[in-house]
Amino acid sequence: MYEPLRVFMVAAALCGLVTAVVWGRYVYFYATGDGAGHVQSLILGAVLFIAALLLAALGIIGDLLAAQRTLLQRLLEHTRRVELKLGVEPSHYEPGARETGHAKTTGADSGGATGKTEEREALKL
Repeated sequence: MYEPLRVFMVAAALCGLVTAVVWGRYVYFYATGDGAGHVQSLILGAVLFIAALLLAALGIIGDLLAAQRTLLQRLLEHTRRVELKLGVEPSHYEPGARETGHAKTTGADSGGATGKTEEREALKL
């Protein structure tokens, strides 16, 4: 969760190393003239190579998701700071939650769609 790129790349490198050993075995037997009986090494190497590529791709995707999560957290913190500076109360709306008596500040029933668009969307700091 914390370093997906490193974890998956290490796994991909290990799988790639095994692939090189298996393919090296096949090349050795092929060079000595006995390659026809060792086609399973070629197939196993291909499967391991594909596994290494998939592990590397998963590492890249995991790293991108971790970066996205970090950016989203920063955005939420920044938004909350701006709301606090403007005096916006925290949201008391949770779908399916019991009624608290506070006015809803988010959702379709919040009642915030009144007035002109310019007045609602103007951010005054």
